[in-house]
Amino acid sequence: MNCKLWPEEQEETGNLFIEERKGEEYGENGTLFTGRKNRAGDRRGVRDRVCDYQRLCRARVAFNCRSQEHLEQALARYHEIGIDARGYLCDVTDEAQVKSMVEEIRNELGIIDILVNNAGIIKRIPMTEMSVEEFRQVVDIDLNAPFIMSKAVIPDMIKQGHGKISAP
Repeated sequence: MNCKLWPEEQEETGNLFIEERKGEEYGENGTLFTGRKNRAGDRRGVRDRVCDYQRLCRARVAFNCRSQEHLEQALARYHEIGIDARGYLCDVTDEAQVKSMVEEIRNELGIIDILVNNAGIIKRIPMTEMSVEEFRQVVDIDLNAPFIMSKAVIPDMIKQGHGKISAP
């Protein structure tokens, strides 16, 4: 089966779905996605949507978390639903950690073919009460991290002549 992961037209839900496409085979590829955010009105997060994709296309899934506790919870959830995913501890705002993680994934699973930049935070604080440091943290995770992650995987994608990067 030829599979591709695409964001739905209504971006505010953050839902993902599978689309069959001729000439673009993703059945044996590795997928890395960051974060686990659920958007308003979305009962299932992007991670669950990627799991649907993985089941359908038999892709290998790697993900990252910043804490061991969240990593263990995510691994348990994957295994609970029958997905053999690999978890990695990594702060996606730290370029050295990201490079190290991508290298480790490359060595264990192969080249990352699909990157889903899903890490993000929201500070529900009125702007007048938000510190500059809190705002910088939002910018670092929501803007800089996708750049750092994409920069780390693009060279392999260019070498192999294909790859997809998504930012739901």
